[in-house]
Amino acid sequence: MNIDKIKNRVYQQGRDIEVALYNYFFENDANEFISLSLSLYQNEDGGFGGDLEPDSMNPNSSPFQTSVALESLVDVNFRSNNLDGFTKEMVDKSIPYLMNNLHGDYWETTIPSNNDYSSAVWWKYNDNHSRYNPTASLLASLLLLLDKNNRYYEKVVELTKKLLDKYMENCLSEKHELACIMRLHQAIEETKVLNEYEKKMYDKLKAEVNSIIDPVEEWDKGYMTTPFAFPIINNQYDIPIELINTNIKFLENSIINDHWNVTWTWMNDDPAFEMQAIKWQAVLAIKNLRNILAFQGKIKP
Repeated sequence: MNIDKIKNRVYQQGRDIEVALYNYFFENDANEFISLSLSLYQNEDGGFGGDLEPDSMNPNSSPFQTSVALESLVDVNFRSNNLDGFTKEMVDKSIPYLMNNLHGDYWETTIPSNNDYSSAVWWKYNDNHSRYNPTASLLASLLLLLDKNNRYYEKVVELTKKLLDKYMENCLSEKHELACIMRLHQAIEETKVLNEYEKKMYDKLKAEVNSIIDPVEEWDKGYMTTPFAFPIINNQYDIPIELINTNIKFLENSIINDHWNVTWTWMNDDPAFEMQAIKWQAVLAIKNLRNILAFQGKIKP
């Protein structure tokens, strides 16, 4: 695995956001450049749109793309007590959008205007909305990014409690939903807000996550669930270290020269997929390289 080749591929075909993230994680660059690159995706209403998550190309604001933006800020260690003025304004601007687009106590996974733009079939609008994706991720980010004096902070805590009560009564087996709940668990662990849920969440997540990781011998069959489908850099959820090391070796062996290819299709004949798959290569390069190097102790988690 030639890291210089991976870096050059990200620089050559990555967007501003991927270049900024690569430089932050692997070149000790400042996190303020992530904020600058994310601002290109923020609309006048405060939400984020465009193809931050490349499988949907809708330029209109959506809760999901807004969750991707706020996740990125959290991942580069922005917190309520260290936001620079530009980043704080960007976060503050997103909150009214989110609050104005709540559907009861959750945010819808898709929005109607997705149907007007190129996307994977799972991003087309329908009435089958997850109660956890992106809601749990958004709440996790807001708990970490909002000052407790913010007018919406108590609302975020109230929504979080409702979601946790629902989660504790239901068994999850969908990896994207579980990844969002993991983010929320880690936010609760860090902030100590609603800390009475932390241990119960951990035990439940540990069981659910370990139960849905696919057998190693099937990982090369396509879009499978491996340990690195989850944000486990700071918390292993009792996933055996041997399995994590196997995931590292799998990634090292599956790189194609200087990138990883997507392991899914849009399940339609939209020609935009080929262009978006190239964008995914930079996204996957950062995610995979970060997981590999962090678990090898070569970079900080």
